[in-house]
Amino acid sequence: MTTFRPRYRALGVLVVAVLSMAVVLPISAHGDGGRDTQEVTVRCDKGRTIGDALARHSGPLTIKVVGTCDEHVVVDRNGVSLIAGGPGAGIQGPDPTTDTVLVTADRFGLDGLTVTGGRNAVVVSGASRATLRNCAVRGAGSGVVGGIGIVFFQGASGTVDNCDSSGNPADGMMLDGSIATITNSTFSANGRAGILVFNGSNARIGITGAFTLAPNAITGNGSTGIHVTVGSAAVIAGNTIAKALASFPNAFPELYRTLVAAGEEGCTFGVLATCALPGAPALLCPSAANRTPQNPDTASVNSSSTYPLTLL
Repeated sequence: MTTFRPRYRALGVLVVAVLSMAVVLPISAHGDGGRDTQEVTVRCDKGRTIGDALARHSGPLTIKVVGTCDEHVVVDRNGVSLIAGGPGAGIQGPDPTTDTVLVTADRFGLDGLTVTGGRNAVVVSGASRATLRNCAVRGAGSGVVGGIGIVFFQGASGTVDNCDSSGNPADGMMLDGSIATITNSTFSANGRAGILVFNGSNARIGITGAFTLAPNAITGNGSTGIHVTVGSAAVIAGNTIAKALASFPNAFPELYRTLVAAGEEGCTFGVLATCALPGAPALLCPSAANRTPQNPDTASVNSSSTYPLTLL
């Protein structure tokens, strides 16, 4: 009698082999263009580097950082995220002439890390949909475009949420020809502006894309708290800039501080720097501010289409 048991036995072995492969292979999420996103851990406390992980793994990648990496990181492919893999995780750039983290590709993520040193701490150049959250940044360089915590330029776009960019030699954050939403963050004790919106940039500062208030704390900076200039526009709402004015009672009378506080609740400042306070003239905030000299932690708007105004 003919038997087929060997064939069934072989089929059973094949099924077991396939199931074994399914257990061994890592489960990945779909990333860029349907490609799987890999996840790796880099133990900087054991001498490993983020640069080595980027070189070893192609395609979208999530890197969990443990310890502090002493290196400069360049992200030049889409879908890369750097996240904290434990307390105190960070990246320290040893060369003050090179940016600590330079991003030139889309969909970059930074979450939970401290990034310090370098010419600038984090630079996003021409890349879209960058997301920086829960971070602390501080650049160490010098020069006109050095010593800045976060730089978006050459058409970059993205969001910064719940980050602290304080104590930078120059600006806390600079937008140059870029678009950004900045929320729930702190910009204090920087050598120049807390936030500089420059060269045709557009920003939402203290308000989300869904028009929900998410205020920033902007205090103690060397020049202005927020400076919007050279054909740029910004929506500014809910930030705590007005509290800084209390440190200059001789320069800012009580009535002016009251107007500023009200403006933070209800004003939208753009290229035309207009605001809409309930029951107030449309240009109340700009005209009142324009009669007051520029002081630390005010917000200023200079536009090619309007005369210079000092706001907030």
